[in-house]
Amino acid sequence: MKIHDFVPALFDRNLDFYKYWTRHIINRKEIRHTIFYPGTIVIHEPFDVNVTVESNGMPINGRYKFTTIIKAFDSNNVRRDTYICFEVIGDVNRL
Repeated sequence: MKIHDFVPALFDRNLDFYKYWTRHIINRKEIRHTIFYPGTIVIHEPFDVNVTVESNGMPINGRYKFTTIIKAFDSNNVRRDTYICFEVIGDVNRL
């Protein structure tokens, strides 16, 4: 997925970013213009996400941690120094 202007996408109520993530940010109004500045603190209310994934590999069950890194690129497609990293810890169960 490639988005040219990520901040408006985060707060667009019609997009999945808002539906599954940013609508749970308690201090949305305060951080809307500084969300990706170093030192900005994003406060989430607790929320659950249920995800179903089909896999043809080995059956896995148990507790796992998923780490996501979002990198920013400038208009010349050069990676910027700052990035976003977040982790989600959850239980995996075979259906």
